[in-house]
Amino acid sequence: MRIGTRYLSDLIERYGQDLKLALAAYNAGEGAVDRYARTIPPFPETQQYVALVEQFRALYTPPPPPPPVARPDRVTIPRMRGS
Repeated sequence: MRIGTRYLSDLIERYGQDLKLALAAYNAGEGAVDRYARTIPPFPETQQYVALVEQFRALYTPPPPPPPVARPDRVTIPRMRGS
């Protein structure tokens, strides 16, 4: 697993942080991506692989945390009538 993640990391760096190109190169090979002018090669298997990994990434990426609740610097309590 370490070798695979290291290789994917190297591909992401090689393709300028473009995850889709890195995934295509991981699946079809760097030569194929380079041969098709640094685009996803027109191989159905590779195109399906990239789409599937992107779907899994979206599914397993946690949502962003909610924004912090704004708290007033000073709390004022309204006076009651007759006080």
